[in-house]
Formats: sequence, C-alpha cells, structure tokens
Amino acid sequence: FFKDAQEGWVASGKGTVLWSQDGGMNWKEMPTGLSKQSNLEGIVARAGPTGLATVWAVGTTGAILKSSDSGATWSFQVRENLQGLRDLSFVTPLKVWAVGESGKVYLSEDGGRNWYLREIDIPYTLMGVTFVDENRGWVVGDHGSIFRTSDGGKTWSKLPGSDPGANFTDVFFFPDGAKGFFIGKGSTAIPSSLFYTDNAGSSWGSQSLPVTQPLRAITFIGEQQGWVVGEKGVILHTEDGGTRWEQQKNGGTETLNGVFFLNDKVGWVVGNKGVVLNTKDGGRLWESKSSGTGRTDLNDILFFDD
Repeated sequence: FFKDAQEGWVASGKGTVLWSQDGGMNWKEMPTGLSKQSNLEGIVARAGPTGLATVWAVGTTGAILKSSDSGATWSFQVRENLQGLRDLSFVTPLKVWAVGESGKVYLSEDGGRNWYLREIDIPYTLMGVTFVDENRGWVVGDHGSIFRTSDGGKTWSKLPGSDPGANFTDVFFFPDGAKGFFIGKGSTAIPSSLFYTDNAGSSWGSQSLPVTQPLRAITFIGEQQGWVVGEKGVILHTEDGGTRWEQQKNGGTETLNGVFFLNDKVGWVVGNKGVVLNTKDGGRLWESKSSGTGRTDLNDILFFDD
C-alpha cells in the first residue's frame, strides 16, 4: 500500500507490515501483534476521515488486522477464528470482503467490527477476490475455482470453462465489470497462466505468453497498460489492454508476489526473500531496493494515491 509516491506499506511473511516514507529507499518493520510465524498475505487501504489511511491486512492464521492511523498502530478485527485468509477487497469504507481456505468468503458491512460467512461449497482455497461495486464480484482459487456474484455475495455461481487442473492466484476486473483477467498456474490441458474475459466471465479464453512460469499478481493503469508478476522473477507488461504481453527483465529469479503502479511510469514489485523492485519508466529498468528484512518473503503491495 502506498499513500503517495513517497509513503507506502507492504505485507510481510512474518506478521509485520513494512513502512517506507522515502519512496522505498528505506523500510521500517511495524509490529502488528502477530507472531513471526504468521504470514500476512493481503493488504488494502482507503482514505480515512482524519486524512490518515485506514488499512486492513489478512493472514494465513485467519487474523484480520486494521489500522486507522496509516499503519502506526494495529488492532485485531478477528484474531484467529476464521479460516486461513489469502486476500481482501472493498468498495466502500464499510463493506469489506475476505477469502481463504475451504471456500470461505467473509463479509463485513461495518468496517470490520463484525464478519459474516458467505461460504462457497468447495473444499479448495480461494486465493483472490475483487469487487467493482457493492453487488458484482469475483473470487478465484485452487483447482480451477472461479466464482461470480451479482447480488453482493448472497449467491455465487461457478463460471463455465474452469479447468480443474489450474490453480488461480489473482483476479482483476476493470470498473465496467465486463473485461477481466484471471492468472495463476495452468494445467497440462491448458498450459497458459493468464485467462481473459470480456463478458464478466460468462466465457473466457487463455492467452499466449512468452513465459510458462506460474503467475502471482496482476494490475492495470487505465485500460491499456498492465503488469503481471510471477515465479522465477517473471514480470510481463502489456500496452494494448492485454492482447500482447512482453517480458521485462529485472535480473532476479525469486518469486514475485505483488505489483502495483502509481501511474504508467512509477511502479513497485515485491517478492520472496525480501525482494523489492522499483521502476520509474514503466518497467524498462527495474532497480533493486533493500527491504531491511533479510530473507523475509514479501507478499503484497498496494499504492493509494490520495
């Protein structure tokens, strides 16, 4: 999460949040109350009423954390009663979604004070969730799991064409709710790791890529410029809305887990073993930055331009 080009936060693999106030040149580990054995997987934020950001983070222990002061202090919304969580999303300051193991989907309608189960009847882990408004949302996960809701999560429908041999890790939809992407690890039958729809997921197809590595995260700036990151240091870039993808070299081989861009030039990537990468030219050149965390895995990064 980045409040502006200088200040930002990253979810780490040992229960802490990293905070930078100088554009990622230096990072400070901020304790959250979780143990070092905990793994924070997802982080989201919104502008708060005081001008400070309200930040949520979720982790594999089932904890949901919230900060109302841009991450300076943290409180448990839920400590460990939920299934292991992987991602979260929101549309309004009060309505927040979280997904995780065993098909669990959780909804809070009061800013995280109370959470209600909106279960999908599958035994698999859900890895990604996104909503474009209060009613329309998608979740993806293991064994080809792709589900859609159009009634705010009251009901979920499995999308056609899902490949049970694939494992999906992230989902991205444009604001119109029609065009979107699912990414992850393909199967023997469909080896592609990136899938595209232009009708909200009623039908979708795989896309040809210059790499075969599993993919972990996707983001877009506008409708044309997009980036995907994945295993073995893979960074892919599109300039035409996802029709063609080209690889951007960064000199590394560690798995990259999170990506976000402030604009079509300035972006960040985080990954395993403390990897932090920064670009100021849309990815033509990626520079390595020290996270100060040693070999701790870094799992998610989200910019917030207020």
